[in-house]
Amino acid sequence: MATIPRGPGASARRAEMMRTAWGRVEKHGSAMLGPVWDYVKAHPTLVQGAYYLLTGLWPIFSLNSFLHVTGAKTDLWLVQTVGALIAVVGATMCTAAYRRRMSPEVLVLAIGSAAVFAAAELVFVFRGTISAVYLLDAAIEVGLLALWAYAWGHGRLAWSSDRSAPPVAIALPSTPNVPVGGNGRP
Repeated sequence: MATIPRGPGASARRAEMMRTAWGRVEKHGSAMLGPVWDYVKAHPTLVQGAYYLLTGLWPIFSLNSFLHVTGAKTDLWLVQTVGALIAVVGATMCTAAYRRRMSPEVLVLAIGSAAVFAAAELVFVFRGTISAVYLLDAAIEVGLLALWAYAWGHGRLAWSSDRSAPPVAIALPSTPNVPVGGNGRP
C-alpha cells in the first residue's frame, strides 16, 4: 500500500500517484464501458426510448414501489396517466430506432420531452412541490439533451431520406388474378 507523500514537493508526488492510479482505472474501465458508451452515442433514440418506456410503465405496474421512491401523491390516476403517456413517447422513440427512421418529428419529440421534464422537475423540486429524488431524473434528462447535442454536433443524426417508402408495410389479402371482361364481370 502506498503512503501519502508529505513534505516539500508532496503535492506533485500525490498528483503523479493519482494520475497513475486513474490511468489503471481508465484502462480497465474503458475496456468494459467503451463499447457501451459507443453504443449509447450511436443510438440516442433507443436509449431515451427505452428509459422512457421503463420509467413510464413503472407507476402502472408497481405503483407502491413508485410511491415509495418518489413520495406520496394524491391523484394516483394522474400519476398512472402521465406514466402511460411517457411510455407511449418511449415506445414511439424505440419504434423509430428499430426502424432506423430519424425524422424532425422524432427529434422534436425527444429533445422537447427531455427539456420539459428537466425544467418541470427542477422548478417543482425547488418550489418544494415534489421530492428531491426527481433531481436524479432531471440530471438524466440533461444527460439525454447532452447526448442529442453530441449526436447533432458529430453528424450522427442520419435523416430518413426515402419519403416515398410507406411507414408501415401492410399485408393485403391476395385476390385471384381473374381477367375482367368489358362489362366489369369476370
